[in-house]
Amino acid sequence: MSWKTTQGRITLLLISFFVILLLVTWIVIRQFISPQIIATETDNIQATVELQSDAIKEQMNRVKAQQRAITEIVARLQSDQIDALLPQLVNQYGDTNVFGGGIWPLPGLRDSARDKFSTFYARDNSGALKVNTVWNQPEADKYWEQPWYKDGMNAPKGECAWAKAYQDAASPQPRTNCAMAIWKEDKVWGVATIDVTLGFFNQLAKNMGQAVEGTVLIVEADGKIVGNGSAAQNIAALANLRDVAIPAAAPLMGLLNKGQKNE
Repeated sequence: MSWKTTQGRITLLLISFFVILLLVTWIVIRQFISPQIIATETDNIQATVELQSDAIKEQMNRVKAQQRAITEIVARLQSDQIDALLPQLVNQYGDTNVFGGGIWPLPGLRDSARDKFSTFYARDNSGALKVNTVWNQPEADKYWEQPWYKDGMNAPKGECAWAKAYQDAASPQPRTNCAMAIWKEDKVWGVATIDVTLGFFNQLAKNMGQAVEGTVLIVEADGKIVGNGSAAQNIAALANLRDVAIPAAAPLMGLLNKGQKNE
């Protein structure tokens, strides 16, 4: 077809107009529509994350409220009453992710003749709470010298000091705990703990992952993974973010390191 004819010129004009229209459409999509879609999706994800974060805080606050009740009640109990009532206090919500709980008096305060006189109940394989005397043994470390204990002693009154995830001789299950000071007559008498397993955080991460349609990891400031919302990921208990083979590991560690430097 000759472009010198009227039909040819009209065809060329239409082709040119079509190309210009495509270009303008691409520019509009790129400059206006895509940013709006991205911004909308970002806002939606952020709102969902905030909603799930509130749910996590609610769960953590429930443990804190439980712990406050325990510290208030224990401060008014006799020694033998602590042993009898602690399992019911620990299990008041019936949540098996609450692994156990303990009362850890300072040396000589529960019994002037005994330094190690804690009461600690932990779940056995069937989920029942059983007394565990590991920390009262002569060969055991002094529990009042442990970081979680000191953090609980130094926490504001009525507030949890959450321990970094750990494993110890009391159980093979990785866990953390809310440690809170017990006050008697305006003096610190000891520390109460509620232990929660990593299954507690795994469920929170799973719920959050379903809400945002992605995989969620709950990570401590040092990179330790305490909550894994994807059962498909073969991540060992207490693995560190820097050691796992996921694409986002390196940039996330960078953000965590930057956050620690800014504290």
